[in-house]
Amino acid sequence: HGARCAGRRNLLRGHAQRVFTVAFNSDGTLLASASHYKTLRLWNVADGKEVKKLEGHTGLVLGVAFSKDMRYIASASFDKTAKTWELPTPTPTRALAGHAEAVNGVALNNDGKFLASASTDKSVKIWDLAAGKETKAFAHPAPVNRVVYSVNGALLATISADQTLRIFNPAEAPEKAAVGVIEAHTQPIIGLAFHPNNTQVATSGTDGAIKLWELPVKAARDIAGHAEAVNAIALSSDGARVVSGGTDKSARHHLIQTGAQERTFDGSTGPITAVAYSPDNQ
Repeated sequence: HGARCAGRRNLLRGHAQRVFTVAFNSDGTLLASASHYKTLRLWNVADGKEVKKLEGHTGLVLGVAFSKDMRYIASASFDKTAKTWELPTPTPTRALAGHAEAVNGVALNNDGKFLASASTDKSVKIWDLAAGKETKAFAHPAPVNRVVYSVNGALLATISADQTLRIFNPAEAPEKAAVGVIEAHTQPIIGLAFHPNNTQVATSGTDGAIKLWELPVKAARDIAGHAEAVNAIALSSDGARVVSGGTDKSARHHLIQTGAQERTFDGSTGPITAVAYSPDNQ
């Protein structure tokens, strides 16, 4: 297999089996390719020649990323590890082990100090590269296919097998990091990229669609809830209030701006499963 450079100037041959992903370094002089055959290869873009073969993974190499300063490469593998390779060293300089299943993708933040790894084990882990230690993990409800930092490093986007795009603030603790969730596609999402302006994310899926999402996705605001399941909600036409119906047999009126509960409607003899406002919100 090979990768074609712009203008079909070069056909890069060397991998014996499938190439899963490729990445350019920041000045465009090198290209890294990740392979089914457990290897990474570096290519000189100008002449199409192989510069180096990087060996060290024991499983398929599924993801690759360059640091912005071009000093090292990060890789993701079916062997449950992420690795970093300090160029031009042909062997990994650090192995990051902690995932229970395959690591499907890696991303480096803008200053190269942190690495994010996405795994089939339904988590994204953040690693301090200087210490070689996991600093936090963001749980997902399904296997995570890809992860990417915004160009400025302020946001982290992930795509999962549940067809969702999720946005995190990587500086926050896991319980506070979620910025938004988008049900992005009707079939699995396989492609993910941040726009350079840091305010848009592109996704692509097996449904054949390419989509561009505007950010920021607003973080959830806490609304006073119920002691049990909330089965239904409705917004007033002026957007000032929300009514909720719960398994606790009550309906509740809340102010959107403050999240405070304004009124409780009791009297139902069973769970409330539907609510609605009249057109005049009365």
